[in-house]
Amino acid sequence: MSTSERSEADRRKDAELAALFEQVGTRPEPSAEQLDRWRHDFAADLKLVRKRRRRRTMVWLAGACAAAIAVAVAMNWSAAPVPSPVPVAEVVTAFGGNVVIADGTVGRALNVGDVLLEGERVQSGQRSGLGLLCRGADVRLDAGTVAVFREDRLELVSGAVYLDTGPAPTTETWLIDTPVGTFSHLGTQFLVRVVDGEVMGAVREGTIRLRSDHSDIRLAATSETARAVVVDATGSVRRTDVEAGGELWSWALQSAPGMVLNSRSADEVLRWAAREQGLRLEYASEAVERSARRAILSAGPEPAPPARALDVVNAATRLELDTSRGNVLQVTRPLERDEQTY
Repeated sequence: MSTSERSEADRRKDAELAALFEQVGTRPEPSAEQLDRWRHDFAADLKLVRKRRRRRTMVWLAGACAAAIAVAVAMNWSAAPVPSPVPVAEVVTAFGGNVVIADGTVGRALNVGDVLLEGERVQSGQRSGLGLLCRGADVRLDAGTVAVFREDRLELVSGAVYLDTGPAPTTETWLIDTPVGTFSHLGTQFLVRVVDGEVMGAVREGTIRLRSDHSDIRLAATSETARAVVVDATGSVRRTDVEAGGELWSWALQSAPGMVLNSRSADEVLRWAAREQGLRLEYASEAVERSARRAILSAGPEPAPPARALDVVNAATRLELDTSRGNVLQVTRPLERDEQTY
């Protein structure tokens, strides 16, 4: 069809539509009331549509967030940090066979410098000893002892443990759990022993306390006497005086960390060695004490145990040491003059 023919056809259609509109006539204008009703209906429909759209959007967003969280958890689950075991003690002295028991089996042998972790169970051999630094305290295990080291306490299963927090009072509380209760202390030297169902706590410096569901017992040592409490397998309790040194405490000396004597005064060495052995240091006079403070020792770099330290003082100075009076270390000198250095 040519362009002129298409234009003629379009004119005819336009004429037919015009005739049709003339037949229908003009639509009446809606009233104001109808317009208001239509506007109200339109607004209500629009509000409903928008509400449905928001609901679908929220549901979709919730699903997307849940999926994202699930993916993130799945991706990071294996990478979640595992809490590291807390170090609670360091081995200072060790002899014989001492081991860490893990899950009922022997885990590893303990040597000087090794670290114990929170919750580890330690066992010393029948001819062994172990000394540790734990929370600033000197802790020693007797032969044949089983103990569990925790961050704030020690659980004594069997055997004996000795504890020394130093001569100065401390606010750091040590707890030792036993089958009959828990021992605590105030600035002290004490030991706890569990053997064949019997529990003993002995203190030779400071105060200890045994608390259980049935009792609360306090024991304080004096300058003359150490004190002990014994609870037998039947639950019977008795208090008694014990020696501050001697056999009850002798095993702890084998695991003592020792002291480097070089360049130390004789007085410092004597005070340390006497305290380690549960002895009360007595000078024959003030002049003898001044001599001990002025006497400076010359010795090797290796730490010496308490008994060896007394031998060094005795050999290197003119001080005379006497332990014949039980729990007293008496210091005298043959000449009433002040030695300077030795």
